[in-house]
Formats: sequence, structure tokens, C-alpha cells
Amino acid sequence: MDLKDFMSKPERARSRQVTYGDAWTKVEPFPRYRVSWIERTGELFAVVMPDKDVEIIGIFKTRKEVDRFMGNWKIDMDRPDSLGILTRRAALLSSLDQLKF
Repeated sequence: MDLKDFMSKPERARSRQVTYGDAWTKVEPFPRYRVSWIERTGELFAVVMPDKDVEIIGIFKTRKEVDRFMGNWKIDMDRPDSLGILTRRAALLSSLDQLKF
């Protein structure tokens, strides 16, 4: 999905966004991705620059939750495959949240 279609949903378009940098990468150093969180929907997403394709990373209900998850993102963002690592961490967290003991 491209950014224009993604942001066409009114609750996304009217919501405040928090950006966590625009130099995230997958295996290769380019392209770069911007990672942002949408307050109303809780969606943490990456958008590839300059193509504007969107990838949802995870859902975090509060700013406190997403800030805790993102941790030291300014350092993490500069690592190789930083977006891949972030996406895998979110998937693992989601799996753990679904476990019932």
C-alpha cells in the first residue's frame, strides 16, 4: 500500500504522528525508511523513501508503550538491517502477547 492510500483513512489523517527517524534500512543500506507511530490507531509503520510504500510494524496503544519498544532507536537505526530487526522484535512481542498461561 502506498502512503497516500494508507493515510486516506480519516482516523490516520487526523491523528498526531511521532516520527522515529528516517534512516532505517533492511539488508542493503538503500533504500531508507522512515518509521512513525500514529496516535489514534496505535500503528507503528515504516514508509520507504522515496517510493512511499508502507509496511505496518506493530500496534502500540500508548505513546509510553511505543517509546519503550523503540528504546534507543537513534542508535539502533544506524545498525545494518535495522528495520528488519525492528520488525522481527515487533513480531516476537506480538507472539508473546498472544500466549496465555
